[in-house]
Amino acid sequence: ALVSSLISLPPSLAVIAAASFFGVEAVAASAMVTLPFQAFVAIAFIARRLGFGAREFGAALRKSAVVALCSGLAGALGALAINQGLMGPLSGVFMTGGLAAAAWAAALVAVDHPLLAALKQVAAGLKTSSRPRVARLLSFAKPLTGSR
Repeated sequence: ALVSSLISLPPSLAVIAAASFFGVEAVAASAMVTLPFQAFVAIAFIARRLGFGAREFGAALRKSAVVALCSGLAGALGALAINQGLMGPLSGVFMTGGLAAAAWAAALVAVDHPLLAALKQVAAGLKTSSRPRVARLLSFAKPLTGSR
């Protein structure tokens, strides 16, 4: 971890320091360069330690990348609609959030993402256990006032 930090932090700090002369927005924009660079260096060190390459890493992230792309595109379409004046800011935010959530869910189903199975399991657990577990939890609760 120390070697990884010694490799990634000095260039990142140099970029941030250079950006600071151009204002706070430039510093924020520099994060778009420095954070992925730091992540790349850290992943390269982890990959070398665990013995996997870029091809395996890409294959593991393929489904998640599709889901993220679909959600991002839906959000971008909503932002474009707001920018073009097709809907107001407040209604646009809610519409964009709903659109992004729907795109996320549809993409999970379309690529058969592993998260989908976990969400189905949670949903099944919520359906079957809402009242009995709450009653059991409440039976363990003791009133704060009373015998001491």
